Amino acid sequence: MRQDLYPTLDYADFPSIVIPLESPAGLVAHAHPQHQLTWAPDGVLTMVVEECRWVVQRARALWIPGGTPHSVVPTASCEMLSLYFETGDCPLDWRVPTVVDASGLIGPLLTYRGAGKNRVTSRKGDSGPVIR
Repeated sequence: MRQDLYPTLDYADFPSIVIPLESPAGLVAHAHPQHQLTWAPDGVLTMVVEECRWVVQRARALWIPGGTPHSVVPTASCEMLSLYFETGDCPLDWRVPTVVDASGLIGPLLTYRGAGKNRVTSRKGDSGPVIR
């Protein structure tokens, strides 16, 4: 999948965000330079990378390497919580999407980190997300 075919969203100033999603709408294919750890604390998401699909829910998060084009499809209305990591500052060398067990300590840590005010919503007339 050619990365230059997809919009790039840079979350350098927002290391954690919560995006409310409505089914069947989601997020179209996009990429960002940061690594992303995404999780759905109450709901189910399908993350799509090329022809592969991963189910993300309360017990399972997904690591998406920076620069990887991906889309998001919620199966019901829910919130997607994501943490972003600068590639140069991250000790992990995961180069493909990787499932992360969120049933132990990871889930509560994601909840705590994502509890800030960085919520992404769409405003009528805007061409992309707006971060509050």
